[in-house]
Amino acid sequence: MRRLAGLSQHELARSAGVSPSLIEKIEGGFHENIELRTLRKIASALAPLLGVSVSTVLIELVSESEEAPHA
Repeated sequence: MRRLAGLSQHELARSAGVSPSLIEKIEGGFHENIELRTLRKIASALAPLLGVSVSTVLIELVSESEEAPHA
């Protein structure tokens, strides 16, 4: 979703107020210890750029991270 929004990991991290390494972990499928409020921050940064609801982005973030191969 980040790529669809045209953002780099650093740009999304800055917009959401989280670390770039956290964005990398989520994209890599490691979301087990990430709090919902943190995911909501990321979703809130992406939603307006994508023209969708925060809920839609949250669902996609979780879905994408579950499908990503774990290292």
